[in-house]
Parts: sequence; C-alpha cells; structure tokens
Amino acid sequence: MLADGGYCANNPALYAIADAVSALKVSRTSIHVVSIGVGEYPDPKRSMFSVMRWVGYLFTVRLLQKVMEINTQSMEQLRDVLFSDIQTVRINERYTEPELATDMFEDDLEKLGTLWSKGRQSFERYEEQLRGLLGRGR
Repeated sequence: MLADGGYCANNPALYAIADAVSALKVSRTSIHVVSIGVGEYPDPKRSMFSVMRWVGYLFTVRLLQKVMEINTQSMEQLRDVLFSDIQTVRINERYTEPELATDMFEDDLEKLGTLWSKGRQSFERYEEQLRGLLGRGR
C-alpha cells in the first residue's frame, strides 16, 4: 500500500506499481490499484478579503500548485502507458462549475462541505468498477 506521495509523486500509483513489479516481484495479474485524486477545479477569483487567498496567489505558491497538478497528471499518463495491463480505477473528477473554484488555501467551510459531498458522489459513480476490481460483486 502506498499513500500520498507528496511533492515528487503527488499521485503515487506509478511508483507503487513499479515497486510491486520490480522490487517486490509481484505478478502484474495480482496487482489491483485504486487511485484517488482530489479532483480538478477552476481557479478561484482573487479576493482582497482573505489574507490566505492573497498569499495563495503569490507567484511562487501559484507555481507550486501548478507543478503539483502537472505532476499528478503526468504520473497518471505514465502509469497508463507503462502499466496499461495493471487493473486500475482512477477516481479524480473534473469540476467546471464556477462556484466550485478552489485551491489549496480554501477556507470557506460551506464550500469545503460541498466539495466533500462531491467526493462522496464521485465514489458512488465508481462503486461498480471498484467492486469489480476488488472482486466483490453485489
């Protein structure tokens, strides 16, 4: 099991599979991956009313956030190219509604509650795939 790879592997599925196959010599047919992302959201509008929001828009912080997003996406693309035969379910919804615009500095508890609900709904959309992957049919 591998969880949150942090900065260098924000989506650690690729590293987990590589370790299982190369270091641990696990058969590819025995590997099942559930990869859960945080979702993709529109960028929030700048607001002078929140100090954290203002700090979040400093160039270096925006750059870090973009690097982490790109890292997550590139790790998923590499996983798909190098290990397309490994059974994987990736849950990482894309939300385009302007009212869901957020970033790593979100502090609006109502919005965070809405995003949490969206995550639960996302799981529901993938429940059948997850049951199939884990060998637990209804």
